[in-house]
Amino acid sequence: NITNSGIDLSAGCRYISQKDYEQENKRTQIQENDILLSIVGTIGKSLIVNSNIGNITVQRSVAVIRPNTKVIVPKYLLLYVRSSAFQNILTELAHGSQQQGVYLDQLKSIKIKVPSIQEQKRIVTEIMPIEEEIEKLQREIDEIPTKKQAILDKYLI
Repeated sequence: NITNSGIDLSAGCRYISQKDYEQENKRTQIQENDILLSIVGTIGKSLIVNSNIGNITVQRSVAVIRPNTKVIVPKYLLLYVRSSAFQNILTELAHGSQQQGVYLDQLKSIKIKVPSIQEQKRIVTEIMPIEEEIEKLQREIDEIPTKKQAILDKYLI
């Protein structure tokens, strides 16, 4: 349930025992600044893991991308993953007749443009406020049908 604005815990989230978590977590070991990328079904949704995410693990339909922070700024990588160029590559790589997916090996083979750390930081500083404004407006738009229905229910029922 990865969305570009976070993890949607209301849509079919599964809770597992501590023992199962420890077993599953061996594969992913999600950390702050990891990029989570949906690679099966709804391909291309992404987010950056923040420090207050808690103990989570993900199914194989989500790739965990751990940036080498000596080479790439995590928020720059997030912006790159969300770019139309990268999204188009994912679309081209997707396969499957019933449910589209991208293999991890395919994902690893994608070459990305990595400017200097200084340039990456400049890009992030310029783009992230715009990205945050888009996310805020999208949340407001998503709430409108609920508000509309509440008003209709108040007056028509």
